[in-house]
Amino acid sequence: MNEDDARPKALKPGHTIGADLSRVSVDELHALRQACLDEASRIEAEINAKDATRVAAASVFKF
Repeated sequence: MNEDDARPKALKPGHTIGADLSRVSVDELHALRQACLDEASRIEAEINAKDATRVAAASVFKF
């Protein structure tokens, strides 16, 4: 993995969730959708990792 792979990918300068999409091309919408799905997967993985850490810590401190 090179350094560029670790950097977050910018969707489109100035894009904000909830922004008007009427002026965005179909190709850009497909790219935006995929980027959002990728980000959702990344978020889910982080949630799972944190949940696993929390469960492990809780089991250590059970009396």
